[in-house]
Amino acid sequence: MTISAHLAQVRDTIASSSRDAGRDPASVTLLAVSKTFDPKAVIEAADAGQREFGENYVHEALDKIASVKALRPDLALVWHFIGPLQSNKT
Repeated sequence: MTISAHLAQVRDTIASSSRDAGRDPASVTLLAVSKTFDPKAVIEAADAGQREFGENYVHEALDKIASVKALRPDLALVWHFIGPLQSNKT
């Protein structure tokens, strides 16, 4: 299954669950955790409409963000830091 197909499936689940809860599906933000995925996978997800990504290792995130920007400077992505930050990384 492609990244695009997985995203469509997740979005359908979010929409259905939101409606069941009496909530507007547009009020839910999907944060795609991109750790362990390479920059090309992030770009594939972005091409499928995903705009918000989460990373939990600072150095890996910085490298990945730079690589994505180098490959596709046109993409306007939002990056989130998830998880605890090690004190030696601050």
